[in-house]
Amino acid sequence: MCAATMTSQAQESNDQNSLRKIALNDKELLSLRRSALERLDDQSVFREIALNTKDNISIRRSALEKSNDQSVFNQIALNTKDLLSLRNYALRRSNDQNVFKEIALNINNNITLRRYSTEMSSDQNMFKEIVLNVKDSLSLRRYALERLTDDQNVFREIALNSKDNTLLRRYAIERSNDQNMLREIALNSNNNILLRRSAMEKSNDQNVFKEIALNSNNLLSLRRYAMEKSNDQSVFNQIALNTKDLLSLRRYAMERSNDQSVFNQIASNNKENISLRRYAMERMK
Repeated sequence: MCAATMTSQAQESNDQNSLRKIALNDKELLSLRRSALERLDDQSVFREIALNTKDNISIRRSALEKSNDQSVFNQIALNTKDLLSLRNYALRRSNDQNVFKEIALNINNNITLRRYSTEMSSDQNMFKEIVLNVKDSLSLRRYALERLTDDQNVFREIALNSKDNTLLRRYAIERSNDQNMLREIALNSNNNILLRRSAMEKSNDQNVFKEIALNSNNLLSLRRYAMEKSNDQSVFNQIALNTKDLLSLRRYAMERSNDQSVFNQIASNNKENISLRRYAMERMK
């Protein structure tokens, strides 16, 4: 190695040592420290500054930006006593699934960090734990429920829990393909109407539609929707001929019916509603 090369390397080494001293000296001007950091390539310096919670936040951020040390990112991200902005940046540089899980499940963590951790995670067990056990954030539970691939047991548990949030239960119903559960919710008059309607939308059970449509104690909107999903002529005919039922439902039932005897019976009954008799006559062949 020639003397000139050795001299150059020595000078470079001296320069790096000087830059280290400036960067690590918290009594130096911030602008000088930042300039020193920009010229350094020493990961140990970046680590020392980034992890020093007593140091200036902008210097720590600069050190984090130059760092490639996952352990630094993880340590800052997990430190609930550190500054939120630094934790957020460190979390976005991390690729550790365990870190994401620990932050997402810790109710003492900022909700923005927990949401981002959930977004970055691919852990199905973590999503399940959030959905079933986290009680402090509905939005986080909803997002975790979206991320679950196809856990029908979780969807069922949420959907059938009458003490849980209605919107969360509704989304669980929308994700479910359990026909028995859908039947149970649709037929339970104690359930919220939104839940019953959602269950009916997912159901393919004609017996459910028949039972709801023929039960005059059910809400009109549910009965009408049940009739829309039904393909049972006996349901349409029974409602059309029931003079004690609501006119709007009877008229719709007549529209869906194809039974000439039903039209004849309504048209010839002089005690019937005149508009229904007229419509029955229009349908007669």
